Amino acid sequence: MNAPCPTPLAIAAYLDEGLPEAEAASLLDHVSECDMCRRELALTSVAAAREATEDHELHERLRALVLRAVERQRLSRRMRTARIRVRRVSRVPLALTAAAAVLASMVSAVIYLRAGEDPQPRLAVRNEKPPASQTDSYRAIPKPPSKPAPPAPQDDPVEPEGDPEPQDDPAQIAKQPPQADAPAPQAMPAPPTTPEPPPSPPVRPTQTQPLVRHEYESVTLGDVTGDIAVRRPGTSGKEKLAAGTTVGEGDVLSAEKMASFYLQGAYAIAMVPHSEIVLAAVQGERMPALIVRRGEALVDSASFAGSRWLVGGGGVQLTLDSTRSQFAVESKDRNLALTALSGPVSGCDDGGRPFHLAAGERLTAQAGQWERQRDEAAAQQKAALLNQARPKERSLLQVPFDGSSMRSVKLVAGDILRERTPRGWNEHLRSTGEKEIVTASILFMQEIPSQQGLRIRFRLCTNLTAVRVGLAIEDKAALHKDVKIDRRRQLNTWITVELGLEEFQSDRPYVLIQDRLLRFAVSGRRVDEFGDMGGYILLDDVQIFEPQP
Repeated sequence: MNAPCPTPLAIAAYLDEGLPEAEAASLLDHVSECDMCRRELALTSVAAAREATEDHELHERLRALVLRAVERQRLSRRMRTARIRVRRVSRVPLALTAAAAVLASMVSAVIYLRAGEDPQPRLAVRNEKPPASQTDSYRAIPKPPSKPAPPAPQDDPVEPEGDPEPQDDPAQIAKQPPQADAPAPQAMPAPPTTPEPPPSPPVRPTQTQPLVRHEYESVTLGDVTGDIAVRRPGTSGKEKLAAGTTVGEGDVLSAEKMASFYLQGAYAIAMVPHSEIVLAAVQGERMPALIVRRGEALVDSASFAGSRWLVGGGGVQLTLDSTRSQFAVESKDRNLALTALSGPVSGCDDGGRPFHLAAGERLTAQAGQWERQRDEAAAQQKAALLNQARPKERSLLQVPFDGSSMRSVKLVAGDILRERTPRGWNEHLRSTGEKEIVTASILFMQEIPSQQGLRIRFRLCTNLTAVRVGLAIEDKAALHKDVKIDRRRQLNTWITVELGLEEFQSDRPYVLIQDRLLRFAVSGRRVDEFGDMGGYILLDDVQIFEPQP
């Protein structure tokens, strides 16, 4: 552009609305293409902002300038010819860009002059780790919300070759308040920075985060010791927990006195008096989920290779890493307390914050705040209570021949006999006959690892004077044990038979540690039957277990 640069007096007169409309339009066209004049206009606007006494006065003046430029764009489109209109329209956005830059510069300057701070927003950085002097307390502090970064200043716009895109309504533009966090032009010198004020003290959350929703599946409980009641969803009454009972999400277990059981035949759980818990497994992860509604549950996860756990209570939940330790979970007054009893326990809370507890340490969630305490005497007392109340047997297989038994075994020889008794209906495995042999046999749905110390217990009713108990060990060997039946006291009545794995015999050697138990059978010869009713064998409550010290 060949027009001469406006004088400082002309720029000041424009800001004071003292220029005629034609001269003001010419000044805007020149400023949109001249870097030196645009810089002079920005500096003059800063000086004018210092003299403004009220922010709304400055905003009204700037909005009037923008409206004047937009109105000028409308008149130029209606009055000029097609060639001139294309050329002038291509310049109007440049003028609006310059006006917007002046607007951002003046607003940033006002913010700086009134607040005494850097107009560029700053992100407060907070160290989430507790200081070294407070290692005994872990507080769950919510992270401050982050502010969006300001947009980078853009270079000078390039004139479009065709018709420009339709612009927004000027009346709507005028109604929008100026943005306080708009970036200043590159040409504007940055004001001196001032030190940041000290961060405000953290705010304690008033409530804990909601529990993460998981999909659950049912689990099987066995070796029940003591009286435990189960309340199913949609029912008002309670049923007594028995061996082999399956529970899942929504089933509430309650105990008024000390009681215990084994979860999935692997983990011992004891319930203190007046406790209520919910047990399930996280679907797809094979991770037990223990929710304590009231009271306290003592857990022994030291068996096998350990397991991950999801524990909760009082609106808080924790995910424990694979642990082989004993721990206690307590829920009281909408608070959750986790205590490591015999070894370390680590994991994270529902917000993803990790924790680690040594033996004897207790982690408590109270009103959204984590507190760590150490009481080795209390931890040892809870561990002793768990070892005293735990079941004396750990069952690897426990099959009462009712509807639930079909989930763990498959009938090979025999069928289910259903008979009526004074207490209700009972179901038993009844033998089938083939020539001179009668056999009752089942196949385990899951292979049971054989190991030293395993024992087998079952209930037997027969009219045979001698039976043979057999175990199939993969494809390597078949173990067997002959059992004599007392004709006077044991014939045609239910008796309990218990045998140790070391009492069985085999024609071929096998390795107990590496092999798996596949099949269990009781068979006898018809020549050993007593009476004239035909030989038969009834089985019930087959159990393979490991005695606990």
